[in-house]
Amino acid sequence: MNIDKDIRDELIELMKKSINHYNSFKHYKWVVKPAIPILFFGNVIEYLNSDIKMITVALNPSDKEFPKDGTRFSFCPDKLNKGDAIKVLDTLNEYFKFNPYDDWFDRFTEKIMNKMNVSYYSNKGFTNRALNTDLCTPIATNPTWDGLVNNKKTRIPNDLSDELKKQGFKIWLELIKILKPNVILISLAKEYLTSNNFVEKTILKNNENIETTFSYDDVQNKDVKDLGRKNITYFTHNKIPDCKIYLGVNNGGTPFRNISYSETDLVSDLITKHMKE
Repeated sequence: MNIDKDIRDELIELMKKSINHYNSFKHYKWVVKPAIPILFFGNVIEYLNSDIKMITVALNPSDKEFPKDGTRFSFCPDKLNKGDAIKVLDTLNEYFKFNPYDDWFDRFTEKIMNKMNVSYYSNKGFTNRALNTDLCTPIATNPTWDGLVNNKKTRIPNDLSDELKKQGFKIWLELIKILKPNVILISLAKEYLTSNNFVEKTILKNNENIETTFSYDDVQNKDVKDLGRKNITYFTHNKIPDCKIYLGVNNGGTPFRNISYSETDLVSDLITKHMKE
């Protein structure tokens, strides 16, 4: 990767840690195999050259990133060791060039970012490049995180999920310190933030006279019962300085799905305004 040597070296060392993390859990049946730890999705070179450095956050990678009838990664060996770190980083860097999981990535979050001249994709014509990351672990699992911790039939022991999450968040936080984003968009349950020392600050509002981000005048579906489910909330974290962190609601595993496509422009405008404050 043609990037600053110090950043490159830091990413290589962190990828080695991620490979160790993957190898320490891969004997469990719920870990997808063969696979690679997905430290990030996207072109990190273009991200680092962007004026707006935006990172999005989910919980952990899906097994759909490793379909049995094809591949999304040019490098995905049966056995993985620390010496493979550069090859893994290179294939992650190329993710959106070939066969990305568009049904997940090219949806509501992408629309919000596009209005801000940001995209996961290099071929759409937007100036700034975003990366996607995962808060709990870079390991792809089947089921994904919600099934591992909440589904009675598929959940794993609490001590095991706690250790996986503890190691995974440590890796994620180290990655964020390397990448130094200006903006982080997160769409998952609030408790994942509060349990990791994120601090809730305020709800972004289109009208200061209401208690929610949207009023009924703003939304497409006038029958929606709980406008709070559409809120965009500003957070901070003492180990992530100079960064605006925004939380939106995840619906059915799709980030920001509680916001319709017609409402994404308003979310973009509110975030852009708040970024300048």
